[in-house]
Order: sequence, then C-alpha cells, then structure tokens
Amino acid sequence: MPFEEARRSVPPASEARIMFENDHTCCICRERGKDVQIHHIDGNHANNADRNLAVLCLDCHSRVTGRRGLGRSFSVAEVRKYKVDWESLVRKRRSLSSGPPSSLTKLERDLLKFETKNQIYHLSATADLKRAKEILGASRCSQSARRRSRIHLGPVVDGCPVLE
Repeated sequence: MPFEEARRSVPPASEARIMFENDHTCCICRERGKDVQIHHIDGNHANNADRNLAVLCLDCHSRVTGRRGLGRSFSVAEVRKYKVDWESLVRKRRSLSSGPPSSLTKLERDLLKFETKNQIYHLSATADLKRAKEILGASRCSQSARRRSRIHLGPVVDGCPVLE
C-alpha cells in the first residue's frame, strides 16, 4: 500500500451509509449474499471520505489489493467507476419500487426486468437451500409497492412479479 499511516476504523455512521448505498453487495461482482468489507480505494486507511470507500467481497478485495502475477489488478480509477456505477443502479432500483410507475423510462423497465430475470436465474442455479432463501428474501416485494405499480411484468409468485 502506498500509505502506511495508522489505520483508523471507519466511523459507524459512514460504514452504515456505505453498506446501505451498496445494498451490502460488492460493487465489482455484484453477487448478493457474499461476505463483504469496506475497501479504501486510494489505499490510505486514514481517508474515510465516502467517495474513498467501496464495498467489496473478499474475492474481489484480494483481486484489487493483491499481486496478480501476469494479470492486471484493478486500478484506483476502475474501482471508483465500479463504485459509482453500482451505487447509481442501487438508487435506481430503489426508486423504481417507490416512485410513480408512470415516470419509468423504457431503460428503467428493462433494468427491472433484467434484475428479476437475474434473481430467477440465480435461484434456479442453486441447490443450497440457505442460498435460495437469501435470493428469495432479496426479491420480496412490499405490498404497497405492488399496489402502486402499474407495470404488468407477467405472472406473480408470492406477491412478486415474475417474468416468463
């Protein structure tokens, strides 16, 4: 690491905000349910500014900070782009479930469909009951959001829209 200053722990309020803004999900691989940690993008562990903190799973964190042999590691700029892009998608997804459906663009509807299909794919690909419950828990829809929704995505399973 370029900075060998004393580590300061990330303030609990910042940690909670960063984890929430990232859905407690790695901003690089975006796989739900993996163990994650907060990464200091610039390598300076004393710099706890929100823009310098990214949520990474243990696998991606080791790829970002470890030696890659002949392969390329993630650059600081790449990690920042992954962070910004992922946080933007999380905000969009949250606004889709709470915002007025009439304001959805085609891109936003396509994103919602993609996320639903992605969850169905991961659910069908797992044989682990605990993992299946995690996937189902992440895809639960609130009744109020369903009532507000005017977009018909297809059949409904357990109160959640499902794509065919």
